[in-house]
Amino acid sequence: MIDRTTGVIYAGREDVGIWQVPVSGGEPKLVYATRSSAKSPFNNPDSVISRDVEGLTIYYGADGVKYLLASSRGGAHGEGGVPDAPYDDSFAAFAIGDTLELLGSFWVAAAGAMDAVQESDGADVISMGLPGFENGLFVTQDGYAGDLNGLDGEVASSNFKFVDWAQIANSFTTPLVVAPEAFDPRK
Repeated sequence: MIDRTTGVIYAGREDVGIWQVPVSGGEPKLVYATRSSAKSPFNNPDSVISRDVEGLTIYYGADGVKYLLASSRGGAHGEGGVPDAPYDDSFAAFAIGDTLELLGSFWVAAAGAMDAVQESDGADVISMGLPGFENGLFVTQDGYAGDLNGLDGEVASSNFKFVDWAQIANSFTTPLVVAPEAFDPRK
């Protein structure tokens, strides 16, 4: 994911973490390590991202506010199929500044006839208001349509979930910015 305002690349390496890569030169830097295998030299036991970091995307708000969102696929598919509660299938939110500041995590939970999101391989967010999503939109791939089926690795189908950004922003103790007029990707 490239930060459009700075040209910095944020890249996820599954069992390692989030890297910051300067486009203008310089060394890539690990800016947030995952809670990966205990055997990994990159294991951060306090990390809110469990194992596979995926789905990096950036929310652009008003006055330079930016959030990096990263999916945490969790350990449900690795090392014996044992989930790493409580952060499996979540998304970590970081404020982007001189460094990444962890703001917390959120889940796309089941609601009505919609199942929860598991093992997301990708996500995108836009702050601009859209029809039906006037506060902005968060879209994520759901690896298991109909929820996990005993962690047997068999997936009948996957799908996408569409979530109003304000629902996510307001789920944080200190709500994240909701700024549907702040950023237009067409400009």
